[in-house]
Amino acid sequence: KDGCALFYKRDCFEVVAGWKLEFNSLGDGMEPTEAERFTTDNVAQVYALRLLDGPQKGAILVVGNAHLFWNPAHDDVKQQ
Repeated sequence: KDGCALFYKRDCFEVVAGWKLEFNSLGDGMEPTEAERFTTDNVAQVYALRLLDGPQKGAILVVGNAHLFWNPAHDDVKQQ
């Protein structure tokens, strides 16, 4: 199974909130031939981190990343 990772310095930041997203459910309720375009194990995560020290102490940094699969047979879903 595919996934994402976030690495940060624990002495500099603390996690305030985090969300993990799985996009396979986007095809729920669709015809199977159409739904297969969405069941590619695409995942993402978003985290809010609080700065623990320095002049911006307490500031919140929101970081996100994703693991996305692109199928060349479905070129309509890729930004050109």
